[in-house]
Amino acid sequence: MQTKIVLIAGAGGTGKTQLSKSFVDSMQIHTDDFNSMEWSAASKEVSTRMSRCIGYVPLLVVEGIRSLYGMRKLIREYPGTMGSVSGVTIFFGTPDETSHPNTVSNQKALLTDVSNLLVDFGIGRPTVFLFAKGK
Repeated sequence: MQTKIVLIAGAGGTGKTQLSKSFVDSMQIHTDDFNSMEWSAASKEVSTRMSRCIGYVPLLVVEGIRSLYGMRKLIREYPGTMGSVSGVTIFFGTPDETSHPNTVSNQKALLTDVSNLLVDFGIGRPTVFLFAKGK
Protein backbone atom coordinates (compact mmCIF):
# COMPACT_ATOMS: atom_id res chain seq x y z
CA MET A 1 0.00 0.00 0.00
CA GLN A 2 1.18 3.50 -0.84
CA THR A 3 0.87 6.20 1.79
CA LYS A 4 0.23 9.88 1.14
CA ILE A 5 1.77 12.07 3.85
CA VAL A 6 0.28 15.40 4.89
CA LEU A 7 2.43 17.57 7.16
CA ILE A 8 0.77 20.49 8.94
CA ALA A 9 3.53 22.78 10.14
CA GLY A 10 4.13 26.37 11.15
CA ALA A 11 4.58 28.54 14.18
CA GLY A 12 2.51 28.10 17.31
CA GLY A 13 -1.03 29.44 17.23
CA THR A 14 -1.44 29.32 13.45
CA GLY A 15 -4.36 26.84 13.50
CA LYS A 16 -2.53 23.59 12.79
CA THR A 17 -4.65 21.45 15.11
CA GLN A 18 -7.87 22.93 13.78
CA LEU A 19 -6.81 22.20 10.19
CA SER A 20 -5.87 18.61 11.08
CA LYS A 21 -9.45 17.96 12.20
CA SER A 22 -10.59 18.29 8.59
CA PHE A 23 -8.72 15.09 7.65
CA VAL A 24 -11.30 12.69 9.10
CA ASP A 25 -10.30 9.46 7.31
CA SER A 26 -6.63 9.47 8.23
CA MET A 27 -4.12 8.18 10.72
CA GLN A 28 -2.91 11.18 12.70
CA ILE A 29 0.17 11.97 14.74
CA HIS A 30 0.01 15.14 16.82
CA THR A 31 3.52 16.24 17.72
CA ASP A 32 2.32 18.25 20.73
CA ASP A 33 1.78 14.85 22.38
CA PHE A 34 5.58 14.73 22.80
CA ASN A 35 6.08 18.19 24.31
CA SER A 36 7.35 16.69 27.56
CA MET A 37 10.27 15.08 25.70
CA GLU A 38 13.57 16.70 24.76
CA TRP A 39 13.36 18.23 21.26
CA SER A 40 15.53 15.68 19.42
CA ALA A 41 13.96 12.71 21.21
CA ALA A 42 10.49 14.01 20.35
CA SER A 43 11.40 14.38 16.68
CA LYS A 44 12.82 10.86 16.70
CA GLU A 45 9.58 9.54 18.24
CA VAL A 46 7.56 11.28 15.52
CA SER A 47 9.73 9.72 12.80
CA THR A 48 9.49 6.27 14.41
CA ARG A 49 5.70 6.47 14.56
CA MET A 50 5.59 7.67 10.97
CA SER A 51 7.75 4.73 9.86
CA ARG A 52 5.31 2.31 11.51
CA CYS A 53 2.35 3.77 9.55
CA ILE A 54 3.87 4.11 6.08
CA GLY A 55 2.76 1.30 3.81
CA TYR A 56 -0.14 0.40 6.12
CA VAL A 57 -2.42 3.44 5.90
CA PRO A 58 -3.45 5.39 2.78
CA LEU A 59 -3.27 8.83 4.45
CA LEU A 60 -0.96 9.86 7.28
CA VAL A 61 -1.38 13.34 8.76
CA VAL A 62 1.39 14.67 11.00
CA GLU A 63 0.42 17.88 12.75
CA GLY A 64 2.53 20.20 14.82
CA ILE A 65 5.66 22.25 14.93
CA ARG A 66 7.77 19.07 14.95
CA SER A 67 6.16 17.60 11.80
CA LEU A 68 8.91 18.85 9.49
CA TYR A 69 11.61 17.73 11.92
CA GLY A 70 9.99 14.29 12.11
CA MET A 71 9.85 14.07 8.32
CA ARG A 72 13.53 14.98 8.02
CA LYS A 73 14.45 12.32 10.58
CA LEU A 74 12.24 9.79 8.79
CA ILE A 75 14.02 10.38 5.49
CA ARG A 76 17.46 10.16 7.07
CA GLU A 77 16.89 7.31 9.53
CA TYR A 78 14.25 5.18 7.78
CA PRO A 79 15.10 5.62 4.08
CA GLY A 80 13.59 2.22 3.24
CA THR A 81 10.11 3.51 4.02
CA MET A 82 10.27 6.15 1.30
CA GLY A 83 9.43 3.61 -1.43
CA SER A 84 5.92 3.33 0.04
CA VAL A 85 5.31 7.10 0.02
CA SER A 86 3.14 8.25 -2.88
CA GLY A 87 3.62 11.95 -2.20
CA VAL A 88 3.89 14.64 0.42
CA THR A 89 1.70 17.69 0.92
CA ILE A 90 2.71 20.38 3.38
CA PHE A 91 0.31 22.89 4.88
CA PHE A 92 2.39 25.71 6.34
CA GLY A 93 0.71 28.03 8.82
CA THR A 94 1.72 31.59 8.16
CA PRO A 95 2.89 33.44 11.24
CA ASP A 96 1.23 36.45 12.73
CA GLU A 97 2.77 39.43 14.50
CA THR A 98 3.12 37.44 17.74
CA SER A 99 5.31 34.70 16.21
CA HIS A 100 8.96 34.77 17.21
CA PRO A 101 11.15 35.64 14.18
CA ASN A 102 13.57 32.77 14.91
CA THR A 103 10.72 30.24 14.87
CA VAL A 104 9.53 31.53 11.52
CA SER A 105 12.98 31.50 9.88
CA ASN A 106 13.80 28.05 11.31
CA GLN A 107 10.54 26.61 9.96
CA LYS A 108 11.12 28.12 6.51
CA ALA A 109 14.68 26.75 6.37
CA LEU A 110 13.44 23.34 7.47
CA LEU A 111 10.71 23.43 4.81
CA THR A 112 13.41 23.98 2.18
CA ASP A 113 15.59 21.21 3.64
CA VAL A 114 12.74 18.67 3.69
CA SER A 115 11.72 19.63 0.14
CA ASN A 116 15.27 19.03 -1.10
CA LEU A 117 15.53 15.69 0.72
CA LEU A 118 12.25 14.52 -0.84
CA VAL A 119 13.62 15.32 -4.28
CA ASP A 120 16.87 13.51 -3.47
CA PHE A 121 14.91 10.39 -2.48
CA GLY A 122 12.85 10.44 -5.67
CA ILE A 123 9.55 11.47 -4.06
CA GLY A 124 9.57 14.83 -5.81
CA ARG A 125 8.85 18.32 -4.54
CA PRO A 126 6.03 18.44 -2.03
CA THR A 127 2.91 20.41 -2.74
CA VAL A 128 2.93 23.33 -0.29
CA PHE A 129 -0.10 25.35 0.79
CA LEU A 130 0.08 28.40 3.02
CA PHE A 131 -2.76 28.96 5.44
CA ALA A 132 -3.61 31.56 8.05
CA LYS A 133 -5.70 31.04 11.15
CA GLY A 134 -9.27 32.06 10.58
CA LYS A 135 -8.79 32.57 6.82
